[in-house]
Amino acid sequence: MDPYLKLIAASREEYSTPSYYWENRGRNGGSQWVFQRTLSGRAFLETHDGDRRDVMEGEMMVFHHGDGSAYGYPLEFRGVYELSFIAMEGELADSICAQIFRYGGDVCSIEGLGETVRLFDEILERFENRRFRDRLEMAELLYRFLLAVSREKNGVGRLRDPVAYCYNAIEMRHVNPITVAELADELGMSREHLARSFKERYGESPGNHLRRLRLERGRAMLLGSSLDVETVSLSCGYAASDSFGRAFKREYGVSPREFRSQSGGAG
Repeated sequence: MDPYLKLIAASREEYSTPSYYWENRGRNGGSQWVFQRTLSGRAFLETHDGDRRDVMEGEMMVFHHGDGSAYGYPLEFRGVYELSFIAMEGELADSICAQIFRYGGDVCSIEGLGETVRLFDEILERFENRRFRDRLEMAELLYRFLLAVSREKNGVGRLRDPVAYCYNAIEMRHVNPITVAELADELGMSREHLARSFKERYGESPGNHLRRLRLERGRAMLLGSSLDVETVSLSCGYAASDSFGRAFKREYGVSPREFRSQSGGAG
């Protein structure tokens, strides 16, 4: 799968009858994640396990094509349901969304003037007017949106479950030059205590988890793009290509350039 986030569709729509209804089980659309805001009126989302939620103004439903959920215009509602949505795909979307949302559909509240709404509207406007300079700008904006959604949905997660917060932070921010020590400072924990608690729960240290995600991303980029090694290393959260090269060779036994040459990757 393409390592970059990709915007598949985005639109504003309105409906006024229960004929607006979709089932995601068996639905075509690959591995798309859909973020659908209620601008006015209301909709419903029924999760794969039968839970049903109204999705009111100021809320957003999130689902994955094929996840078994269903959504639409409520039978008992009278009025106009106005919505906007964006649909994206990519390895990073799968990784981040799987940590933020329940598989099978979820609903979250979003602040009307907050970063999530601002980025959502910017993505929609750029898509409608074809204003993305290139796929990298698109991927960057989608990534920032996912981070904003995560912050809004899990704002209290740091206090409730610091170890899970650390895991999610690594999943979402491994492309940035963060360190485990910085995450420990955010959580008000010692690095040693965080590492011990993290390994007890997830079976590996936070440092190993961070390094593995970065190297997997780097490997995919070496195979799927013609970007030079320095650019790849920066895109994977390494401050210098030398550090990336050493870590890559320890993991895969060859340097990034040797790996690309041997595997026939782009460039």
